[in-house]
Amino acid sequence: MTQLTSSVPLTGVAIESHRDAPGRERACAERIAAFFSEWGLEPELVPVMADRPNVYCTLPGSGGGCTLMLNGHTDAVPAYEMGIPPFEPQVRDGLPMACVLPCRCPNLAARA
Repeated sequence: MTQLTSSVPLTGVAIESHRDAPGRERACAERIAAFFSEWGLEPELVPVMADRPNVYCTLPGSGGGCTLMLNGHTDAVPAYEMGIPPFEPQVRDGLPMACVLPCRCPNLAARA
């Protein structure tokens, strides 16, 4: 089995994607779709609202087993006043740090 190790968790959080950001969540959804494409998958951007597409992607299994669905969201809260540069992801003491990590990552990590 191939382990997906990529910079997506960090590059994804470097994209400002809240209600006041230009383009809202489109750039983040496009980055997620690009990640899937880099792995040879065929993602689909599905419009829901203006500049807020969903990303769908299927990784076919061998058949006969259970189905696993991972989901998350691409919108975040505005950065306001933070002690770190909010959209410049960093790794500190082995942990990723950025503005939107509390918004995006726990949902995906809990399902992984």
